Amino acid sequence: MLDALGAPCQTNGDCKFGTCCGGECVDVESSTGHCGACGAVCGVDDTCSAGRCVCGGTASKRGEGSACFEEQRCCPDSGCVLTATDRINCGACGTTCEETHTTAVRCVDGVCDPTCADQYGDCDSDPSTGCETDLDTAENCGECGARCGVGASCEAGVCRCPGSTLATCPYSSSTHLSASCVGARCEVTCVETANLGDCDQDGGNGCEAVLDADVANCGRCYVVCGETNTVSTSCVEGVCHFECELGFEHCTAESVSGCETNVDTSDAHCGRCGNSCSPATCQGGSCL
Repeated sequence: MLDALGAPCQTNGDCKFGTCCGGECVDVESSTGHCGACGAVCGVDDTCSAGRCVCGGTASKRGEGSACFEEQRCCPDSGCVLTATDRINCGACGTTCEETHTTAVRCVDGVCDPTCADQYGDCDSDPSTGCETDLDTAENCGECGARCGVGASCEAGVCRCPGSTLATCPYSSSTHLSASCVGARCEVTCVETANLGDCDQDGGNGCEAVLDADVANCGRCYVVCGETNTVSTSCVEGVCHFECELGFEHCTAESVSGCETNVDTSDAHCGRCGNSCSPATCQGGSCL
């Protein structure tokens, strides 16, 4: 007969000490894997005492496994908690939802959900710091990461140029633009590769025009895709496209007025673009 816990066994009779569980002699009074009975597994961070799984002040019945309910977690400093909603153990034991600069804090599905006080934001997404960021600075003006243009300052969450009470100067950290104050006026420079433009000359809304798709600013600012003799007009990748009415085509590449050519009567484009009738004339789309 073997006389040590952890020794191999086939029956209880093989164990001088403890009980034979799963081919091994164990102490069911203290084993978290066989607490009170073979196969009675305690929960994570439970201890086994006198054959009962224990978490804080909660203990299971002998041989019944985890001290906590199935949806709970045993946290050493708090006992059995619901980490999905517990603000002291939110998502994991010891993860506390900080209340700095907040009006309320909840733990929702294991994630801290702070309601920030006015002028503050949770910009680092770190539950341990709460709403740590002042949103009345040039680096974070009105929202996280909203950086004011060069020379602008943040006033009540709005980027403004010196001496201006109306115009805003948006953040220069944007991937689409850079902005700077020229006196009280905000000047915006759009990044060409972003295919955006400041076509309304309003620095406050940045590079508002999508040059790839804006029929009023197609390819560059102020290039308007016309509607002459068209069924529909669109801007695709910065180029005007037209669906023409019957008898008309868009034959002049440099023109963006629409379907400018009457192919029923054009001697240079008779019936279709590029079909020249010279020296004949075009009548009804045919060279005669």
